[in-house]
Amino acid sequence: MGCARGILNVLALLLLAGLLYSQRADRATITGFVTDPSGNSIPGANVRIRNEGTNVETALVTNEAGTYTSPLMVLGTYSVIVEHAGFKTVIKSGIQLLGGQTYRVDLALEIGAVAERIEVSASGEMVNTEQPDVANTVGEIYYKQLPVVMGADIRLAEALLQLQPGYTPMRPNGDPMFRGSQFGSRINGGQSFATENFFDGVAFGYASGHQDSHESSPPIESVGEMRVIESAYSAQYGHTSGGTVEYTSKTGANQFHGTAYEYFANDALNARGFFPVAVTKQRNNSYGFSLSGPVVIPKVYNGHSRTFFFFNLDYLKYRSGPLPGFGNTTPIDAFKKGDFSALLTNAQVGTDALGRAVLGGQIFNPNSTHLVNGVPVRDPYPGNIIPANDPLRSQVAAKLVPLMAAPWRSGLSFNVGGNPNGDQTWIGNFRTILFRVDHQITDKFKSTTSFFWPARPSIRNCGEVLGCTPGFDPQANKDYIGNGFQQRIATHHATQQFDYIIRNNLLYHGTAAWDRWVMSGSPLTAGLDWPDRLWGTDNSGIIDKSAGPPNITFTGNIPYTQLGMQWIGFGFEAINRWQFANDLTWIKGRHSIKTGFEFRYHQFNFHGWAASTGGSFNFNRLTTSGYDASGNSLAATGDPFASFLLGQVQTANYQIPAFTTWNGNYYDAFVNDDFKVTNKLTLTLGLRFDYQAKWTERFNRFSTFDPTAPNPAAGGRPGATVYATDNNRSFDDPPMDAIGPRF
Repeated sequence: MGCARGILNVLALLLLAGLLYSQRADRATITGFVTDPSGNSIPGANVRIRNEGTNVETALVTNEAGTYTSPLMVLGTYSVIVEHAGFKTVIKSGIQLLGGQTYRVDLALEIGAVAERIEVSASGEMVNTEQPDVANTVGEIYYKQLPVVMGADIRLAEALLQLQPGYTPMRPNGDPMFRGSQFGSRINGGQSFATENFFDGVAFGYASGHQDSHESSPPIESVGEMRVIESAYSAQYGHTSGGTVEYTSKTGANQFHGTAYEYFANDALNARGFFPVAVTKQRNNSYGFSLSGPVVIPKVYNGHSRTFFFFNLDYLKYRSGPLPGFGNTTPIDAFKKGDFSALLTNAQVGTDALGRAVLGGQIFNPNSTHLVNGVPVRDPYPGNIIPANDPLRSQVAAKLVPLMAAPWRSGLSFNVGGNPNGDQTWIGNFRTILFRVDHQITDKFKSTTSFFWPARPSIRNCGEVLGCTPGFDPQANKDYIGNGFQQRIATHHATQQFDYIIRNNLLYHGTAAWDRWVMSGSPLTAGLDWPDRLWGTDNSGIIDKSAGPPNITFTGNIPYTQLGMQWIGFGFEAINRWQFANDLTWIKGRHSIKTGFEFRYHQFNFHGWAASTGGSFNFNRLTTSGYDASGNSLAATGDPFASFLLGQVQTANYQIPAFTTWNGNYYDAFVNDDFKVTNKLTLTLGLRFDYQAKWTERFNRFSTFDPTAPNPAAGGRPGATVYATDNNRSFDDPPMDAIGPRF
């Protein structure tokens, strides 16, 4: 601990001159040597770096070692212009900057007049030789020319992650929701759900959950490029065990440019395939437009070569139906009436304590259970039929059975279409707005502002036996007892960046960002008084009346698909994240020294999202099974749906929701030195420190078990539940030992 604190103090001293936020993929750097014909360095040469799309220039001067390093540059195509008295002007154009890279552009001057020019094109020779990162960049041309895998989502930029070596997508489960997304993926054998995602230089994604970005990602039309860093990170990267993916939004230029697009898919255009009996319903209409250029207000402001914008409005209308195959099971009509004769076989599977033969598939009356010489015995229902007037017949089951699905085909198992795996989306109405503004305040001071706002209402979890209803209004779904729910995800992402050249060898970059992830939803039939409908007015005990129908699950020899979505009537999760950072790069001789610090403040608000307040009830074949002579339940007997008809609950649970607000801070600091040992050799040395501070709850609403605390109910013996207080707000003590050297 003492060593870690000492290293942290050293890093803090290094940061006094300024703080460096990691060079993320929305920026790049140009560096190099300026030499004379003899190869000697030329100090004091004037260097101008010009964006060929906007004509914005950055002016620099080579230092005593003849080197120059640009501040972080907005991505694009650049020219480097070098002038010095007694030498011809050299212009190197066509330098294509890709995100997160440092490009080496050395220039040799020839003796002559400054008015004389030598122009060289950099096309085809841009290779990053300055950084050790194992990374790959997917540029805009890939998104324009390659097909994109689509599921039940917008056209995701992350779909092209499948081009990356070392990328392993989630194992397919038949649910198109995750098709084309990075959900559950791995990079270079790392952990699932451990990838860090960045957009325009700041982290984004589901911070309190799977950390992936597909449910908050901007559309492809907004993305200029994607960079994947797999391994051999420099000190500026960390906080991940699964790689880093960085996205950069498009920028405007001096010319106006617009696009309009529509991507259309309809099952009417699809072939049936060999196995499906019909074409699966899937209708996908993705459309929108983008516009970019200089900010111009006639007679008020002319932003050519100064202020630029990019805007994108994107919509997706998605509709689907049952997926191919028969993955669901519903009881046949005879079972719903209590007639289980179809289960009965002539095969003897055992003998009970009375010496009676027990047949496969027999249903036994739980009300007849008695002991014979200490061994349990039950009587079978004659003909395997439960009488309509059986006193155990459940009135709740009698109300639910008419609402259950009918079989689509013959057979006791897998007789209803669809795929119950995953969270199939039935309806999606997605809209995303994104804009970005780049502004040259002075020749040395620039700013970038970006904001995007996805809104994604949908009906989901529709792959099971009853599918989903087509509307969001619970009153229109009043007799629906399926597993579907309506979900609304809305996220907001705002980022402000500044770049300032303090002096020729001191470069500043500052970033402030805020993003908010709100995920809310409710069962499709929430708020319809299911407890009163099923158990009678005020007879349901603690079951929540705002929730959807109770969840009914079955455990036995026939895999009946579950029923009911028991979530709370309305719940939500709201995640706020603030990110603050600054950066300072100091160029001294052949050294480019960076020190860095990042701070993230997280606030996780949990207000009943997915809380099971409507009750969950499991029915097992055990309660209608027979016993052998030793009192063991015979596996080939009994049926969970028969147990359901008789009201024989095996297990039940109910969740009391906890409404909490959790706060936590994350810090990282690093120092990095890019040392140009020679014109052909660069060494990168670095040290990084990461620290996740302890989590606290806003009103101390949590507890834990302390094995050392005296328990007053046990005579003071150690081991008791302890509660957070104002004096002890957390039970964590995270060690400060996440220190990583880089070479």
